Amino acid sequence: MFINKHILLRNGFFYYRVVIPNDLKQLFPLREIKQSLGTKDRKIAECHAFGIESKVQQAFSILRSGVFSQDTLSQLISSIIQKVTRHSTAQLNLSDLISKYIQHHEKEWVPKSKMEVISECRLLLDIVGNRRIIAITRPLMLELRATLEKLPPNLYKKFPQQSINEILSLSDIVPMSLTSVNKHIMRMGAVLRYAVREGLLYRNVAESLMIPVKKSSDEERCAYSDEEICKVITLLTNCNSSLKDERKWIALIGIFSGMRQDEICQLYFEDIQKINDVWCFNINDEKDKKLKNISSRRIVPIHLSLLKLGLLTYIDNIRGEECERLWPQLTFSKINGYSNLYGKWFQRFNRKYITQDKRKVFHSFRHSFANKLKQQGVSESLIAELMGHKNHSITMGRYGKKYEIKMLVKTLQKLSFN
Repeated sequence: MFINKHILLRNGFFYYRVVIPNDLKQLFPLREIKQSLGTKDRKIAECHAFGIESKVQQAFSILRSGVFSQDTLSQLISSIIQKVTRHSTAQLNLSDLISKYIQHHEKEWVPKSKMEVISECRLLLDIVGNRRIIAITRPLMLELRATLEKLPPNLYKKFPQQSINEILSLSDIVPMSLTSVNKHIMRMGAVLRYAVREGLLYRNVAESLMIPVKKSSDEERCAYSDEEICKVITLLTNCNSSLKDERKWIALIGIFSGMRQDEICQLYFEDIQKINDVWCFNINDEKDKKLKNISSRRIVPIHLSLLKLGLLTYIDNIRGEECERLWPQLTFSKINGYSNLYGKWFQRFNRKYITQDKRKVFHSFRHSFANKLKQQGVSESLIAELMGHKNHSITMGRYGKKYEIKMLVKTLQKLSFN
C-alpha cells in the first residue's frame, strides 16, 4: 500500500519506489528504482525517502538537460541506482555477465564457435569498458555501433599492441564490413538478452540496432557458375595431376553432395555405407566428429559421377592402411577439426586457378548444389534434407518422416553441370 507518492508499505516495512519517467526510460536498464527504507516507523521512513527523492530528482534534471558526456551519463545512472537499490546485480560488471553468458551457452557451441564468441566479446568489452551492467544504456550502445563502424577487421591480429583509441586515431584504416558490425551488435544483444532472461536487467538496450545491408542474403556467398564447376572438376581429375588424394576428392564430394567442408574432412570408412543397395554418406557426430546442428545428421546418396570417377576404388585401396579415416593425411585440431590444412590449400587453389571473386569459396559448392536442384523444380524440403537444413514447416518437420533413399537418389540424378 502506498502511504504517499513514493513510499510503499509492504509486510510492515516501508520502501522507497519511483517509476522511471517515460522520457528517460531509454537511458535506464531498469523500469523502476526501489529500496527498503529499513524501518517500520512512518516518520523515519519519510525522512529517509526525502533524502533519496532529492538525489533522484536532481539526477533526473541533469539527465534531461542533455549536457553530459557518455562517461558522465553512465556514472550518474550507476550512482543513482547504486544508492537506491541493494539488489545483487547492482555490482555485476559486464565482464561478469559475459562469463555467465558463455558458461550458460558453451555446451551448445563447437570449439570454433566458442572461440569466435570469446573474440567478439573481447572486442565489445574493450569498447564498452568493464562497467556495471546497470550503467549500460541505449546511447552507449549507439556509441558502440558507431565505434565498430570505424574499426578494421581482425584488429587484434593487425594491431596486437594498440588500444582501441590508438587504432581509431590511425588515418589509413579500412573499416570492417557492415555484416561484421552487425555480427558484433547481435552478440551484444544476445548477451543483454541473456541478462534480461535471467532477471539481471529489465530491458535489452541493444535491440534493433542492426544496420541495413543493401545486398540480399544470397549475394553474401556466391554460387559457382557451371563453367567454374567444370573447370574445378577438370583440374582435379587431370590424369597428369600430382594432387594428393584428399585435395582431389574432398572438393569433388562437395560439388556432388552439397556437404560442408568440415563434414567431408572428418569422414571415416564406416561412414561410407550401402543402404538399400545404394552407396551413401552417413553424416553423423560419432567419435571425434562435430556437426553444425542436429539437422546436419543425415544420409546422402553418393552421386553417380563420384562412382564413375572412382571414389569407391580409392576407398578400397587405402582401407588396409591401418587408418580408420578416408583422409589419413589430415590432422585434427580442437578448433578447426580436420579441415584446417585442406581449407587453406583450397583457398590458394581457388584464387589461383578458378576465380578472384572473394564471395566464391568452398562453401559456394553448397550454393551451387542448392541452386541447381531448385532450378530443376526440386522441393525445398528435399533440398533441406540433403543439405542438413532444418525443415521449418510444422507439417513436414514434425509429422513428416525422412525421405526414402530412392527418392534422394532420384533427386540427385537431376544434379548435373553442363
